[in-house]
Formats: sequence, structure tokens, C-alpha cells
Amino acid sequence: MKTVVRIGRPGDRRERGFTLVELAAALAILSILIALAFPRYLGNRRAAYKDEGYQILQELKTLEWSYYQEHTVFTGVLGNTGFTMPGGSHWAAPTLQVPSGSGNNGNGQGNGNGNGSCNNGNGQGNGNGNGNGNGQGNGNGNGQGNGNCNGNGNTGAAISVVLTIAGAVSPLGSSDQISLTLGDDGSVTSGSTF
Repeated sequence: MKTVVRIGRPGDRRERGFTLVELAAALAILSILIALAFPRYLGNRRAAYKDEGYQILQELKTLEWSYYQEHTVFTGVLGNTGFTMPGGSHWAAPTLQVPSGSGNNGNGQGNGNGNGSCNNGNGQGNGNGNGNGNGQGNGNGNGQGNGNCNGNGNTGAAISVVLTIAGAVSPLGSSDQISLTLGDDGSVTSGSTF
């Protein structure tokens, strides 16, 4: 039986490991993969934020329709809907805007006592019962509640409300907005600025 003995040079200890070229190649490949995946991640993240905003507006839309069914007019006051902002949201509390000329006046024009009449512009209305007033095409308004009559000559425009939500927490900014417009004819239109 033969025994083979290896005799190496003194100081010729080669340890196994990666060379600098191998490490550089691995880092280059990883950076390319990350560069390809990162925009896709950001797109999915923005889509998730947008979905979160739409879900909040959908809840508010349901509450606004409930208010409309009960009072036959949309409200411009968030508290009237019973809406509560969910915690941990990336969005600010929604705003409600009733466009001028839509026939909705929540500011109490008229005599305010609910049993008289009021004259707004060229339209007339009677206040009776309780609720808010709405203007019709020729400016005639019926106030329910405290005599809120809105006869501002609305020429058949649908009574509507615009629900808007804006970003509040980074990476969303206040310029990132989503809106829904509800019409009394049942129409819903949406838009966003991001």
C-alpha cells in the first residue's frame, strides 16, 4: 500500500471563498432584479392606497344615500350622515360639497320658523315640517323643517353632492384626491388626481 503525502509550499494556504469578481457579479444581478421589481411594488402600493380611499368614499356614499332617502335632499355636513373615519387611514376625513345651483341649500335661507313662506331671488317656497329645502327648475323651493327654502332659479340641474377625500399620510399628499359625485337621479361619477 502506497501512501501519498502532499507537500505544499510554506505559506500557500488557499482558503475557499468568493472572489471579488464573483461578489461584484452577484451584486450586479441583485441590483438589476430589484430595479425591475421596485416600480411594480410601488404601483401595487399606490393601487392599495387608492382602493382604501374608494372604500372610505363607498361607505360615505351609502350613508349619504340613506340621508337622501330620508330627507329627499343631500347634506353638505359630514356629521349629518353618521360617518366615522376609520383609524389608521392614509386619508384625511372626507369633505362634502353641495354645488351651487344644485337646488340644495343647507344654510337656512327663508324665515327659519318652519310655518311661513320665504322668497329667494325670483322663486318662492313654503317652509313646513322638518328637514332641508330643495330648489326646483323654476326656482320654487319646498322647505321641510325650519323653513329652509332655496328658490335660486335652478334650471333643472340635478340635486347633487361631491364627496372628496385627500391624502394625509406619506407617501400620499394633499394633492392626491379621490372624488365621487352623487346625483339625485341615481348617477355616480368618480375621479381622482393620482
